Amino acid sequence: MKTFQTILLICVSLIVFSCKEDEKPSFDESMVVGEWEAMSLDYSGTTSTTFLGFTIGSTYTGEMLESDMVVEFTKEPNQFLTTGSYTVKLTTTIEGVSETEEIELPNIFFPGTWKLEGGNKMIVTSAGADPQEATIEQLDATTMVISTTVTQTTEDSGFTITNETHAKYELKKVQ
Repeated sequence: MKTFQTILLICVSLIVFSCKEDEKPSFDESMVVGEWEAMSLDYSGTTSTTFLGFTIGSTYTGEMLESDMVVEFTKEPNQFLTTGSYTVKLTTTIEGVSETEEIELPNIFFPGTWKLEGGNKMIVTSAGADPQEATIEQLDATTMVISTTVTQTTEDSGFTITNETHAKYELKKVQ
C-alpha cells in the first residue's frame, strides 16, 4: 500500500509541476499605431439603482448596426482620438419589461492616452476619468479585437447607481 501511495504522489507531482499556465500573447506598441475603423461593437451589462433601501435592477445589451467611427492611435506621445459615430440597437430590460431602440451615438470616446502592459493589456486614460484596462484578444496587421469590463458606482441625492458593462470591439486597420 505504501508503494502505491508513493507512486500516486510521484504521478500527481509530475502532473502538477509539468502543467504550464497558458502564455498570454504579447503585442508590440507599433502594431497598435494607426487608424482603426470600428467593424463591430457588442456590449451587455447590468445596472442597479438603490434609494431608501429599495433596489431596482436592469440589464441591457447593445449591438452596433452601422458606423463611421474611426479610432486613431499615435506613438510618442501615445495618444488616441476617436471621430465619427455609430448606431446601436439597445435592448433594456427593467423588472421583466424589455424595450428596444436604435440610438445614434456621436464620438463616444474623449481623446486620451494609451499604453500596453503585461503583453495583452491596454490601459487607456481620458481627461477627468480613471484609467481603464482592456484585454487585446487579437492584434495583427488588419484586425484588433479588444474586450473590457467597466464598473462604475455613483451616489447622488440619496441614490446609489452601480453599472457594470462588458464590451467587445472589433476594429479593422485603415492605414
